[in-house]
Amino acid sequence: TLAAFSGRDFVIPEDVVEVIHPVLRHRVIVRPEAQLDNVTVDDILDSIVKTVEIPR
Repeated sequence: TLAAFSGRDFVIPEDVVEVIHPVLRHRVIVRPEAQLDNVTVDDILDSIVKTVEIPR
Protein backbone atom coordinates (compact mmCIF):
# COMPACT_ATOMS: atom_id res chain seq x y z
CA THR A 1 0.00 0.00 0.00
CA LEU A 2 2.93 2.36 0.48
CA ALA A 3 3.62 2.18 -3.23
CA ALA A 4 -0.05 2.83 -4.00
CA PHE A 5 -0.10 5.84 -1.68
CA SER A 6 2.86 7.12 -3.64
CA GLY A 7 0.98 6.67 -6.91
CA ARG A 8 2.91 3.58 -8.02
CA ASP A 9 1.73 0.09 -8.92
CA PHE A 10 5.13 -1.37 -8.03
CA VAL A 11 7.36 -1.53 -4.97
CA ILE A 12 10.80 0.06 -4.78
CA PRO A 13 13.57 -0.89 -2.32
CA GLU A 14 12.94 2.25 -0.27
CA ASP A 15 9.37 1.03 0.36
CA VAL A 16 10.73 -2.18 1.85
CA VAL A 17 13.19 -0.29 4.05
CA GLU A 18 10.41 1.96 5.30
CA VAL A 19 8.05 -0.85 6.33
CA ILE A 20 10.47 -3.59 7.40
CA HIS A 21 10.14 -2.91 11.14
CA PRO A 22 6.35 -2.88 11.48
CA VAL A 23 5.96 -5.74 9.00
CA LEU A 24 8.63 -8.13 10.33
CA ARG A 25 9.10 -7.15 13.98
CA HIS A 26 6.65 -9.79 15.21
CA ARG A 27 8.18 -12.49 12.98
CA VAL A 28 11.74 -12.37 14.38
CA ILE A 29 12.68 -14.33 17.48
CA VAL A 30 15.78 -13.19 19.34
CA ARG A 31 17.87 -16.05 20.68
CA PRO A 32 18.42 -16.07 24.46
CA GLU A 33 22.16 -15.53 23.99
CA ALA A 34 21.48 -12.38 21.99
CA GLN A 35 18.95 -11.19 24.56
CA LEU A 36 21.68 -11.44 27.21
CA ASP A 37 23.73 -9.08 25.03
CA ASN A 38 20.72 -6.72 24.86
CA VAL A 39 20.20 -7.35 21.15
CA THR A 40 16.67 -6.37 20.11
CA VAL A 41 14.55 -7.30 17.13
CA ASP A 42 15.00 -3.76 15.84
CA ASP A 43 18.79 -4.21 16.05
CA ILE A 44 18.52 -7.33 13.92
CA LEU A 45 16.27 -5.68 11.34
CA ASP A 46 18.56 -2.64 11.21
CA SER A 47 21.49 -4.97 10.59
CA ILE A 48 19.63 -6.66 7.75
CA VAL A 49 18.81 -3.32 6.14
CA LYS A 50 22.45 -2.22 6.41
CA THR A 51 23.88 -5.54 5.22
CA VAL A 52 21.67 -6.44 2.26
CA GLU A 53 22.66 -4.61 -0.88
CA ILE A 54 19.79 -2.70 -2.46
CA PRO A 55 19.48 -3.57 -6.14
CA ARG A 56 19.67 -0.65 -8.55
